[in-house]
Amino acid sequence: MKTFMNILIAGVIALTALQPTAFAGTATTTVAATTIAKTMPVNLIKAQLLDNHFFYTLKGEIDITNLAFKKQVTVIWDGRATGGRVDATYKMPLEKGHELWTFKTNINKADLGVGGITLNIRYKVGGKTFFDTNGDDEYLLTPENFTMVLGDRLLANEDATFDWTENAVNGTVIVKPGYPLAIKIVYTTDHWATKNFAYAGYQETLGEGIKANNLERWTFRLPVDEKTKNVEYAIARTENGKATWDNNNLMNYHEAR
Repeated sequence: MKTFMNILIAGVIALTALQPTAFAGTATTTVAATTIAKTMPVNLIKAQLLDNHFFYTLKGEIDITNLAFKKQVTVIWDGRATGGRVDATYKMPLEKGHELWTFKTNINKADLGVGGITLNIRYKVGGKTFFDTNGDDEYLLTPENFTMVLGDRLLANEDATFDWTENAVNGTVIVKPGYPLAIKIVYTTDHWATKNFAYAGYQETLGEGIKANNLERWTFRLPVDEKTKNVEYAIARTENGKATWDNNNLMNYHEAR
């Protein structure tokens, strides 16, 4: 398997985001990661509440500043009927002394009322405790309307499927609002020997007026030929000429027929 390397993709990354790095002659692409300036050492990146028919799955990603080797990161959630907590696990290093931690847990449907759940993140390290409570509002997730929440990121790939009957990958992206706004997908079917572009279209507004839930859902379609078996892609949110990328933490997204 070829090693992932970066090539230049035009666009200025919003705020303190990294710019893509060019490597001449590379045949693979990994789009630059999105980074936003942080004031606390623990920041929710994104969280999702998925309906699995018999139960809900709560999962997500957290950005942790590496203050010491020994640390504990815990997600604390509270529903109408009951609450719970799940320890996050280390996933991989990020840039500038940050780490990616992930969490996943199943929740009984009986434990959730119509109001969904609220959650916050606790980070214990070196005898100190830090919280990400979304500015004391806590993060809100509900099965009907607010199935995803974004913390310190401007966009996140929500879902995608390979539709073999249409020879296309169809998906959705959750983004924070902006104007003027464009959502572009760069994708390849031949391990970046060539690349293609597509644009997502606005579908609906989610949680208007609710902090951290004021989001938009955009949909996209990536057409391919009937022989294509795999599609690799990354997503850019461009506002006033400034592009911010979601590249699945330097791994890009992959869909197979």
